[in-house]
Amino acid sequence: MTIDLSPNWILTDSRHGVLVLAKRADDSQAYGPADIVDFPVSAGGRQPAGLFVKRFGERLEGKEREAAKFFLRKWPDGPQLD
Repeated sequence: MTIDLSPNWILTDSRHGVLVLAKRADDSQAYGPADIVDFPVSAGGRQPAGLFVKRFGERLEGKEREAAKFFLRKWPDGPQLD
């Protein structure tokens, strides 16, 4: 499954079947929800991947939104989608 969050970032299955955040152009680097990522300033700058996924995940619906919720639940103390 691949979910478009922004023009440059996707939620996708890793080689091990785990849902991760990755750059569209380079999926060799994968991030979990608590990992700190250097996003462009326009996307919020340096922040946990979970915060980015929550912000862009609020626009999703159906199975894509459920997948974003699943990704965020891997960090119970982090941001969550309702």
